[in-house]
Amino acid sequence: MKLYGYFRSSAAFRVRIALGLKNLGYENAFIHLRRGEQCAPGFLATNPQALVPALADDGALLTQSMAIIEYLEETHPTPPLLPRRPTERARVRALSQVVACDIHPIDNLRVLTYLTGELKVTEEALKRWYNHWIGLGFQALETMLAGNPATGRFCHGDAPGLADICLVPQAFNAKRYALDMAPYPTIRRIVDACMALPEFDAARPEKGRGYRSNMPVLYYPMQHLRARGADLLNVDYTYDLEPGFTELPAAPAQARIEGDVRAALDAALAFRTYDQITVVGKSLGTVAMSLLFAHDLRLAKARGVWLTPLLRDEGFVDRVLGCRHRGVVVIGTTDSHHDAAQLTRLRAHGLSVVEIAGADHSIEIRGDVMASLGALTSMMQAVTNFLDR
Repeated sequence: MKLYGYFRSSAAFRVRIALGLKNLGYENAFIHLRRGEQCAPGFLATNPQALVPALADDGALLTQSMAIIEYLEETHPTPPLLPRRPTERARVRALSQVVACDIHPIDNLRVLTYLTGELKVTEEALKRWYNHWIGLGFQALETMLAGNPATGRFCHGDAPGLADICLVPQAFNAKRYALDMAPYPTIRRIVDACMALPEFDAARPEKGRGYRSNMPVLYYPMQHLRARGADLLNVDYTYDLEPGFTELPAAPAQARIEGDVRAALDAALAFRTYDQITVVGKSLGTVAMSLLFAHDLRLAKARGVWLTPLLRDEGFVDRVLGCRHRGVVVIGTTDSHHDAAQLTRLRAHGLSVVEIAGADHSIEIRGDVMASLGALTSMMQAVTNFLDR
């Protein structure tokens, strides 16, 4: 299976949850909605609506999140996302459609873009619009859930289903726009119960974002270098906590990242020179690496360890190809930024490329702890083999 989506798309979020609950592996194809990639001819051939998600499976190409989830339910019925009795199924579908049909469509990105672009609505007015419609829908949902004995730990009973799959992404949207959730205690309780499950947690929009140097994918390479006597400079970013940063166009976002990391590098090299510099980055950190390698002559002979690089970001691979350095690239085959064509270009450039089967953007195998540890081990073998040459 191949899922075309965007990390912040509520509809794609639903499908990611459903795939996780069904324990189905899939390849991610990242379509950057804020940069208009959904309107590119290549994707329009996939979905003429210029919307995500779309799911390719066994020769079929499916669109619309609810249709995709129903397809998954029919083709992979275990575990079920809908109850067996017709009246109960109708209740779950009704709860789901409060979100999918009534709240979400008028708060969708293209509606918001039209409001701010064509109608010149201010950000404050946009926030009021957004929260008005979520609040109206949540008020009804809270009554439907709190007042019905069929509501259990989740929207319907004690197992997650279609209604929970729709509810959780909308709750994340409410959080983004700082909607007061105090009037909706049942919704809050159910969302908390859902997010305690690994299938929901793994599907989060920010999963893999805001990765810090004390987390495994960065921690172990750093410890390996430390054990060999290297001085370490850890640069952690907090852009994921800054409202609006992820919505910036590529150029100003890259300028901010490069400026911040260059300042840290300047401070580290102010009083000492090094014969060998090794730069290790993960995810957004690899964007900073590509900018520094391209523009900073002090790194002309540095080594690069590129962990889960953002291969699909505009200009990223071209910047890497413009440099002459030794490097290793490690990425999972289910990472949303995995791109076979770009990896071929990097190999041809002389970089060592290691693909970890089934691993996501956190170098984890969804739902399998032991396999995730194996993936981390494979990553470290690739990194240590490179560093110890």
